[in-house]
Amino acid sequence: MVLGATFVLTTLMAAFCAKAAPLSATTDTPLAFILLGDSTTNPGAGWGNGFCSSLVDVPPEYCSNLAVSGATTGTCFESGTFDTGLKTIREFVAAQRRPLVTIQFGHNDQKIAPPESMGQVRIE
Repeated sequence: MVLGATFVLTTLMAAFCAKAAPLSATTDTPLAFILLGDSTTNPGAGWGNGFCSSLVDVPPEYCSNLAVSGATTGTCFESGTFDTGLKTIREFVAAQRRPLVTIQFGHNDQKIAPPESMGQVRIE
């Protein structure tokens, strides 16, 4: 069975968050956001910076837009963006923030290319 790379990416990030977030996630814990994605989220042209600037109770340094124009779920891993997202989660948790991660890919994953370039995983 072939699983979509966005599903795999989301599952990996969620598993990491559950394992790496020792603070109790209550409504009293201040939020932080990490945005991963392609040009639709990217700081130059996407919704990400507008989202970050619209947050009333979240200082700008706690909304990290890591989206990259042209990115795919596969290049998110290859470029190190995923690892940067994990590092940012750790930093936000250390600052006693509750990180929430948005992941938006798909526009560039429609390219005609070998499955490996899109980060798909084959499970036997």
